[in-house]
Amino acid sequence: MSLGSFSILVGLGLSVYVVVGKFTHLIQTVPGWASTIITVVFFGGVQLITIGLLGQYIGAFLTR
Repeated sequence: MSLGSFSILVGLGLSVYVVVGKFTHLIQTVPGWASTIITVVFFGGVQLITIGLLGQYIGAFLTR
């Protein structure tokens, strides 16, 4: 679950970086790159957290 949380934080940090960089004209990216990468990283983190929670639930159920 910690890897999922880290991935979500990276996705949020990357989105802030892209938005600030776009408004201040500090970065220039390929059109569509930022939205694709941020979406993949963020939802990948959500999936990792969900799989971690499911694994904890199954592990607790099997050790009863």
